[in-house]
Amino acid sequence: TLTQQNGRTRSSHGTAGAVGPGRSGRNRKQQPKVVRPGEQVLSGKTSGQELKVDNDDLVQMPEDDIFVIVR
Repeated sequence: TLTQQNGRTRSSHGTAGAVGPGRSGRNRKQQPKVVRPGEQVLSGKTSGQELKVDNDDLVQMPEDDIFVIVR
């Protein structure tokens, strides 16, 4: 889940609020997560699925849609 930084305008910059278990590789073994909760990320403006939870605007997206992780 990506928390938006600037309210209504869909931004390509945000904070990873939660991450899933990671994806499975070709051999069906779990791959290590690349993104960790709390990290700043940059993504495409049209990436992911917009959600509204408890009046918070969030974006859910696959790890492949994240361009940069700011550490």
